[in-house]
Amino acid sequence: MQLAEQGKIDIDEPLTRYLPEFSIKTRFPGTGSITPRNMMTHHSGLPANFYKGILSKDPEPFTKVINKLKDEYVAYPPDFVYSYSNLGVTLLGNLVERVSGMGFTSYMDGSLLRPLGMDSSSFSVRPGMVVAKGYRNGKETIEPAIRDLPASGFAF
Repeated sequence: MQLAEQGKIDIDEPLTRYLPEFSIKTRFPGTGSITPRNMMTHHSGLPANFYKGILSKDPEPFTKVINKLKDEYVAYPPDFVYSYSNLGVTLLGNLVERVSGMGFTSYMDGSLLRPLGMDSSSFSVRPGMVVAKGYRNGKETIEPAIRDLPASGFAF
């Protein structure tokens, strides 16, 4: 919303205005475009997740997901039903990067978290941060990293 207040985005314009490579199939002809607004309110019709490559020892950047959606389908028409979408949040992170010209983590740290005094929180793990550990069969294990940083990478 800061980017909208600055006049850098119009949340009611199609997502493709800002991310022209975005493309996803639909079974609902004649419905409206997916916009930042309906993504923020979870009314975009996008699937809840895009699992291909989400967990990995060395995940690719979340910004690569957009190029893999061309053969996927929306779950619903835009503005039809509320349905939480981590995929939508991940694409919004891509939008933040593109429009701000900054990496997602840097933008969120500098424009949101630090101004709120959240010095112990970030979308990247920094030295001294306490992070939950994974356990399997009673033994500590290293969990795979999650690619979709904007949707699931908040550390505090």
